[in-house]
Amino acid sequence: MKHLLSSESLIQYFLVVLITFILVIPGALGASRSVNPANTTEQKTVSKISREIELPPGSDYYIRFDSQDLTLNGQTIEPATKGLSEKIIAAIAKSPHWIQSRLTSQFQNLSDPGSYADVLLNASTRYADEIAFSIAACPGGRVPSATLLKENAESLYEHDQWIAYADIIDYDDGTGNYYSTLRYRVLENGRERQFELPPDIYYWYVVHPEITTEDTDAVYGPLWRNYLFEHNDLGYPLLKEKISTIQYLWDCTSYAQPGYRLWTTSIAQHPTAIEAVSYWIGKTVPYPAMGDRPGQSSIVAHEHNGWCGELQKIAIAAQRAALIPSVSASNVGEDHVWREFYERGWHENDNWWSDTGGAVNQPDVYAYGWRKNMSAIYQWRGDGTIRQDTAYYIHPEDRITVSFEVKDLHLQPVDGARIIVLVKGPKDITYYTNLLWGNIQKIWDALPALVKGTLLTTVFERAKERFNQLPDSINGVTITTWNYTDSDGRCSFELGKNLEYIFFIQQGNLKKPWQLARHNTIRTLNTHTDKDFKILLPAAANKLQRRTAQEMPSGLCQFDLSLTSSTYQLQQHFINDGIGRHETMGTIECFFVDQENFQRYKDGKSYTCYHFLETRNTSFSLSAPKQNWYLILRNPNRQTSVVVDFSFDVAVQSTAEHVTIVTPDTSLFETPISNIGDTILLTGVATTTLVTLTVDQQTPTIDLAVVNGVWSYAWDTSGELPGLHRIIVTTPDSTSDERSILLLDALPPSLSINTPVEGTILKHGILTISGHSSDNRAVDHVEITLDTLTKRASGTTTWNLSWDITGLPLGDHILSVKAVDTQGLVSIQTRSFALNGSGNCWGPQIQAIAHSPATPTNTSNMVIYADVATTAPFALNTIILYCNNGTATMSYEMYQYGQYPIQSRHEEDPLKNQSNTPVFGVELGQFPTGQTISYWVVAVDTAQNTQQSDVHSFTIL
Repeated sequence: MKHLLSSESLIQYFLVVLITFILVIPGALGASRSVNPANTTEQKTVSKISREIELPPGSDYYIRFDSQDLTLNGQTIEPATKGLSEKIIAAIAKSPHWIQSRLTSQFQNLSDPGSYADVLLNASTRYADEIAFSIAACPGGRVPSATLLKENAESLYEHDQWIAYADIIDYDDGTGNYYSTLRYRVLENGRERQFELPPDIYYWYVVHPEITTEDTDAVYGPLWRNYLFEHNDLGYPLLKEKISTIQYLWDCTSYAQPGYRLWTTSIAQHPTAIEAVSYWIGKTVPYPAMGDRPGQSSIVAHEHNGWCGELQKIAIAAQRAALIPSVSASNVGEDHVWREFYERGWHENDNWWSDTGGAVNQPDVYAYGWRKNMSAIYQWRGDGTIRQDTAYYIHPEDRITVSFEVKDLHLQPVDGARIIVLVKGPKDITYYTNLLWGNIQKIWDALPALVKGTLLTTVFERAKERFNQLPDSINGVTITTWNYTDSDGRCSFELGKNLEYIFFIQQGNLKKPWQLARHNTIRTLNTHTDKDFKILLPAAANKLQRRTAQEMPSGLCQFDLSLTSSTYQLQQHFINDGIGRHETMGTIECFFVDQENFQRYKDGKSYTCYHFLETRNTSFSLSAPKQNWYLILRNPNRQTSVVVDFSFDVAVQSTAEHVTIVTPDTSLFETPISNIGDTILLTGVATTTLVTLTVDQQTPTIDLAVVNGVWSYAWDTSGELPGLHRIIVTTPDSTSDERSILLLDALPPSLSINTPVEGTILKHGILTISGHSSDNRAVDHVEITLDTLTKRASGTTTWNLSWDITGLPLGDHILSVKAVDTQGLVSIQTRSFALNGSGNCWGPQIQAIAHSPATPTNTSNMVIYADVATTAPFALNTIILYCNNGTATMSYEMYQYGQYPIQSRHEEDPLKNQSNTPVFGVELGQFPTGQTISYWVVAVDTAQNTQQSDVHSFTIL
């Protein structure tokens, strides 16, 4: 018993010792916190960097952790805007944040950047995002003029006023990251539904001014978007009219469209913009190709003939003009192209030539309807890059996957190698033969008649006869698609399995496919099965890194890294030489080195690194010893650039106070730049519970709570002065951090006119002109121009001017009001009014009205024409057609045909012998047999003088 009691006492003794040991030295049993104030302070975030950087091929970026002052310091790099003028930098800063980086790259390579900056600076935010995107996203070296890009953006909103099935929606949260998109309506299973486009679809496939390889089309004056929407040749439909009453973009159905369709029937079955535009295409280009085979959609619309190539161009242009997202789909290897429209995904859409029908959302029509062996299909983006689209049209069992892995002599992956896929098949040569004959014809036409003579004329006519006998296509080898290897040296293709292929692999100094690159090799495939090609090129390797990767030893520092990246290659298109941004898969290298190994790394020597990763996106926490460290982000690629968005912080045990301003940050500008009026989110980290923020050392100061080591403040910059502003954040013991932010006044003033209202009718006397204007800084003055005379208004925020118009002649007049802010930026609004008097018998003159055809049947497309003019000093305002079928009277606003611009007919137009003189018209569609329609026209001018025509009628046979 004594022995047992002694054992219990011993146990109690050990328990006391153990409890004491736990209380005094908790770390001995794995506790994570210490009660010793000198050694056991919890880890706190003492420094942080959040930044977006771009790593060109073969470059790196480092962040240094200084273990003495516990700070993170990013590598000093030149801002992307270095070398650009203040005006251009202001235009970039005024643009939405999401496009600024790409816009900067484009500005660095423009030959006339000033004109583009001027257009951006004087644009309201309503148009600025579309203009900035169009500048940035056009192929390098092929950016349309600033004037055309301004017209392109403004026309989108003008067309929106005529379109009921879609609306452009502008979003602006006040932080400088504004954007637009489309909200549209569809019919789905008989039920109306509403959706919004992803913004990138809106910008790339509605806004973008480039269709395919051709130059941006403004050959007849207006940009293609306006020409197709506003102009028609007589005898062909007007696009604006055809879509003006349509309520739905699409009815979510798949169907085949009949040939020579009738408007009334087709719209009754499918009351959608997809059907209306397709109908317009068929009736605008109803003839097979002849003559010059143009590449511009405006010329196609004016010549009225074409095969699939012309139909594709005019279809994409017409859909985009009608606010329908549209992209080319090309099966070049087997000589057919068409388009796709976007509605929660891409959908096939095609018009057969000569108005013989078409297809909506029928991707199987080619391979399984026509029984067509297709090699590959790709989409064409506006910057000249392509996206593989074969899998949408060829079923998995009917296609093969062909993969490539390209390496150099050191068995390292080669990125940016171009692989061109060629296939045997028919090749359309009409473009080349017409181009050649056109040049011959020009030389012949330039020869004097005396030189031509009988002999040369005979030779010329025989040559012309021979050219006319040439076939439209020949069998040969055609490029059907292409791609570029990614950071791993890989790329792949989905191809139709029933064909034989040749693959041309090129790397270094890429030019045209038929021009040799630095390294070239060929592979073939005729097995009709999946294939993996391993390609070894005699390419010089990038300098190999001699490194030893180890695990990071644990310690008193805690590093946290969150990183996302995207990669792209700048590739010159081999057809039009434009440089596009080919997005690809890629990775970067991420690792830590200590002070000694950092120097060895920079000197090109062997080095030891820690926590080595090859990654695209990553997020990790890492314990490390408390010493100087460098985080290295390295882009090992030859042709691939990497855009990295990262957030990196360090936490240590420290009793000292620390504070860091983290955002805003920039690698684009010398210092962060924002527009006056924007709300700037200031954020940072601190080891205290409270920090104090001051702007330009002004009072009152702002106390900010620190929550979980983070503080933030939304700075409303409305009313601030342009220039540099100093932000200082201070802890209770006066430890501080500061950052300068440049505020610009890059937004033009807003402006509205209250009186007179648009189209008002006035008499001689005093005209009161009034309105409002505002600016993110201040409006300097408002000036008003009446016809050609300019005066200054009184006031700015609320402005007015009394103008004696007693001496003005009767007729139409234009008021132009311009608000100018203190930076010289302007906004302009106009108002028209009619100045009328008494005792005049003015009014429109209806010179003739008629219907076509003269003897209609129930399949005739009835069109009413009205030739209306005016000899009065007032312009025509509206022309209204009234139709009575014996039961009811309907009214229709008539459209101007043959206007915008006025043109003579093209020599290829089959109606070239008919008049193309502008006239008012309305297409009514079809009526049932036996019905009699009485119709008349009422014309109204801007002074509300009216004239009514006689009543005419027609009976359907």
